[in-house]
Amino acid sequence: MKMLKVGCALLVGVGLLSACGLVAKAIPPIELANKNALNLKDEKIAVEFAALPTLAKQDVNSSGQITATFGDAEKPDTKGFTPGAIDAALKLVAVDVSGLTCNAPAAFDLKIEATGKVFETGNPNIVADASASTTVNITKTGEAYTLKSGSEIKMVFGSNLLNIVTSGGNNTAQVNYTVSSTNDQLAGCRIEFTVGDQIVVLRDWH
Repeated sequence: MKMLKVGCALLVGVGLLSACGLVAKAIPPIELANKNALNLKDEKIAVEFAALPTLAKQDVNSSGQITATFGDAEKPDTKGFTPGAIDAALKLVAVDVSGLTCNAPAAFDLKIEATGKVFETGNPNIVADASASTTVNITKTGEAYTLKSGSEIKMVFGSNLLNIVTSGGNNTAQVNYTVSSTNDQLAGCRIEFTVGDQIVVLRDWH
């Protein structure tokens, strides 16, 4: 489709705004080749659930933060179009459950709520924000705990993320998270997730 090469600017210039919208909708999502785009691979999302002071049933929760810096990436050829949304999925590839007083059950769920920021390291006011909420399932096989396949924290950023990570110099990715559960058997446990690939997808073109 040769029209993809000209982008909306020329189409608008010749009075074909509706055609521009149709062409944009025909563009499929683009997944970035770099699977460590935010430089968070092998980072640890770790929390410790405090031992409960009473026997009454209580929820458990704990919070933390991971941060990484990375240089600008080469801007992909978007044919003059702009993505309306950018998905950034942090794949969770391993989990460790430990603690001297930990008596975790053989299977349990954890809720992860996260807020992500990507900003120019030298100018934190140039920032893209996103949030996510997901539930992950953890089961014990033998002596080790494993995650359900496909576990991830998926955040949806605005189009300004693309400009931040392709211009202006070094960038910082920061993810604040809270992990919680209604299962108080996890009190006294330390849970540590390992971040794997970060899958970044540009979509909803206009």
